[in-house]
Amino acid sequence: ALYFTPPTIANRLIADLVRTGANFGEDRFIDPACGGAAFLAILASRMRRALRRRGLSSAHILAHAETHLAGIAIVPLLCALSRHFMQMVFYEEISSSSRQPHFSIVRADSLRTSRKFSGKFDVVVCNPPFRKLSSLEAKPLRPRFGEVMQAQPNLYSLFISLSARLVRAGGLVGLVTPSSFLSGQYFSAVRTFLLKCT
Repeated sequence: ALYFTPPTIANRLIADLVRTGANFGEDRFIDPACGGAAFLAILASRMRRALRRRGLSSAHILAHAETHLAGIAIVPLLCALSRHFMQMVFYEEISSSSRQPHFSIVRADSLRTSRKFSGKFDVVVCNPPFRKLSSLEAKPLRPRFGEVMQAQPNLYSLFISLSARLVRAGGLVGLVTPSSFLSGQYFSAVRTFLLKCT
């Protein structure tokens, strides 16, 4: 929560997803560690443009965003910040429709409470937290994420697993991660997991 994704990185990752087939007028997007909406605001802006090109009314654009954009953050202040950024993106639609949207920004620990979202999204995009877990922190997470946890696991490896669970079959996942999991000894379980997902 102390480091926000720079716009250049967020835009680059989203551009990669677009090249791979992400559709802002149709797909359902989620950021399971949305923080200050670094990704959500860009996704919302592109979704808004795509829907306006289709000639949708302001009310329909807001209704679409409510059901096709979602974020999860553990810090209440960051949830509020994400909602405010979303309102800024859709300011014109909110003003012209006199409708206050209810964006799906959930205050929760996504590693513990996101089962209800499993397989429901076309695109998962995220800059996951990076931090090694203590044995005490890792213990309650092993029943669900044990297949990617090795030695002293890093939080981002659990978010790789979580993202694969949130996305529908054939969907897209875009994450900001270090390259260490591609070769590091302690990430062999993550690599095995990813091979099973393909």
